[in-house]
Amino acid sequence: MNIGAVKRHTREEKRPILLSLRFICFLSVVAVFARISSSSPSSVALIGKSTSASEDENDDVNTRNDDEEAEDEDARFPRNGFPSGARERGNDGMVRETLLRKCSRQRRFRRGGREDDEEDADDEETQRVGQEQERRVQKSWIFQTNAKRLGYVHMASIHPVATKTRGKDDDDDDDGKKVLLAAWQGAHKVEGTDDQSLFVSKSADGGATWTKARVVPGRKFGVRWAPTFFSSGSSGSNSGGGGGETTYLFYAESEKCWHCESGECEDIVRKRKNGSEEEDVSVYWDESKEGIVSKAKKAASVGPWWRPGGNIKRVSIRINDDEDRDINDDPWTFGEEETILSEETIPKVIGNPPLKLNNVVLLPFWREHPRADAKCQPRKAPDYASVLHSLDDGLSFHETDAKIEHVKNKMKDGKPDWLIEGSIVGPLRDGRLAQFFRTSRGAIYVSHSADNGESWDTPHATPLQNPNSKVSAVLLPNGVIVVCHNAHAFMKHPRIGVTRGKLALSTSSDDGRTWKEAVLFIEDSLEPGKHVHYPTMVLDGCDLRISYSVSGEGVKLATVKDWASLHEIEGIEDVDEQRIAYY
Repeated sequence: MNIGAVKRHTREEKRPILLSLRFICFLSVVAVFARISSSSPSSVALIGKSTSASEDENDDVNTRNDDEEAEDEDARFPRNGFPSGARERGNDGMVRETLLRKCSRQRRFRRGGREDDEEDADDEETQRVGQEQERRVQKSWIFQTNAKRLGYVHMASIHPVATKTRGKDDDDDDDGKKVLLAAWQGAHKVEGTDDQSLFVSKSADGGATWTKARVVPGRKFGVRWAPTFFSSGSSGSNSGGGGGETTYLFYAESEKCWHCESGECEDIVRKRKNGSEEEDVSVYWDESKEGIVSKAKKAASVGPWWRPGGNIKRVSIRINDDEDRDINDDPWTFGEEETILSEETIPKVIGNPPLKLNNVVLLPFWREHPRADAKCQPRKAPDYASVLHSLDDGLSFHETDAKIEHVKNKMKDGKPDWLIEGSIVGPLRDGRLAQFFRTSRGAIYVSHSADNGESWDTPHATPLQNPNSKVSAVLLPNGVIVVCHNAHAFMKHPRIGVTRGKLALSTSSDDGRTWKEAVLFIEDSLEPGKHVHYPTMVLDGCDLRISYSVSGEGVKLATVKDWASLHEIEGIEDVDEQRIAYY
């Protein structure tokens, strides 16, 4: 008999003995549980007490682990422009640190207190990614177009704010309800017609439902463009406001750049200029009627056709709130509009919210020549981007000397070679600010400021794609930059026209030196000729709120959950910063 056969024979002899030993162990375990179940109440209480003490100890350990993980997060992603060991002191820094800790804990709670299993099979991982996408992004309509009324809506802006209860003084400690405000420009059919106005709506349930759209009153002359919100007490990168602060709606209003094709159109403009037409043009829209009123139809057909931009203005907004009153019945209170930058020789335009850093407020804007026939011809006034600066928490603004422009500025394929719709974030780790721009060069460009926005360096290309469409950026409390943009190249069909889709979030955890492109899609479709575009993104506690336009359909809201771990998601491509030479 060989050695292998001897070993097999030995194992077969031992097998009955092993089975007997296992059965004896099983009976012993059963006997132990039987004794425990028949023990006295005091013994049971003692066991319960021991279990409770163990749970308390585990809670303490979990709390310590939460704090340690938050500190680890803090070390990996230092915030507020200061490296570890040189943390910013003051109210803004404390608010960001508190928010980071809160959202990091919320993230672990949602994930069951553990990280994802790194050993998932490929098919399970694919399914998990799809579920993660669905869990993270919640979408709803803010407003859907109506061909008989508002057929064109665009340039939506979103803003979280706490209302003030009616009858309470400003000094009272009362934050009221938390609501979302939305604003957009709208017209009967197309952009720039004389019936174009600004509209607002609000939601008291996190964006699931919205009140009936209301026109912003007070328009006297030209059309209004690109509304965006700001609350005087908010801080950080594009964050919302709390109770008691003043909320403003910023926008541009046309004054000098229009085009007429009839004598009747010229008469309309002449009457407004000499003050003989005193009627508020906003009454073109009557919120008490379902259909568009006749004046709006007439304005759209025979009135002047306005070019984008004009005077930059703002109006204060207050939402009074009664506990017994439905949110749909709450009245909007609008203050008197004020001009903070005059049109003068060339229209000025805005596109993204101001950034507040302590008492400094920065509002990005740009100067834009009319791209079609217009009465104004500002040939000697150059196009460039700049910043309005406030040192008193937004009470007053002054224009900086900054002229942010390409080194070589030229037209290509009929598109202006511009830097527009800037979005400012900061401070970064080295204290600088970053401003991201839409361009016609195929990529998002960025410029930096080392003096709180008074001057900016020469813009350069990032590796993030941009099909000549608006972008929006925020700096998260953990130091991660998030940019919302159309993550694809410029696409134009000779018959269908321009296509904009694949609205996505891209992230950088090293102040923009490297990027993960498209870590999360807000809308991943790319339909020929369709526009899913023009995002405005703000931070709302542990959520990101993003408003955007869908051509021919309306304006939508996307709520992105769990921003604290966005930087951990792999993008479609990890790319280093590069200088892209298109010219």
